[in-house]
Amino acid sequence: MTISTDDLTVHPNDLILCADGRSRPRWASRGEGCWRYFDEEWGRPPGMPDQWLEAVALTVFQLGLTWQAVLGKRESLRVAFEGFHVERVAAYGEQEVDRLLADPGIFRNRRKIEATVTNARAMAALREPLGEVLTRYAGHPFLNDDGTVPTFTPASTQLAGELKDLGFTHIGPTAAFSLMQATGVIPIRAHYNLSG
Repeated sequence: MTISTDDLTVHPNDLILCADGRSRPRWASRGEGCWRYFDEEWGRPPGMPDQWLEAVALTVFQLGLTWQAVLGKRESLRVAFEGFHVERVAAYGEQEVDRLLADPGIFRNRRKIEATVTNARAMAALREPLGEVLTRYAGHPFLNDDGTVPTFTPASTQLAGELKDLGFTHIGPTAAFSLMQATGVIPIRAHYNLSG
């Protein structure tokens, strides 16, 4: 279901009152798929390595797109990338990339597909879980002086550099900050006064 702007009321900190009566950030206000993702997953740490890879992949695929578009293809992405099984995706070669490029159910962007494979390889090579790498940046301030949420922070810039050094790609400061929020590394849900 798509929500028209007539159904939205702007609140402080860029919260939107959605048609179901719940407040969510603007990016999460664009339909029931975004609502579910925000209400049930966003801001909570993934439990398994495959879920961490999925979080990274969704962040990469979201670059230049809306979360509504990405979440609309999420199930197709899961099927195409074999549940984001880290070792399987890390083993992909040109044949698997070509298969993905021919899949009409996903975004057929070579750079993002190859980035997902590269990031799976980087995850497979880590000596510690990805969550532990991200958590090193958890204690840093993540709000602007006026209390608004920025697009990136000094900590996300440092994290992006570390991830690059570890072999990850397409995770700059803004994407790193988005990943930190999505995986609960920073207490963003508390900032929005949300439970869970």
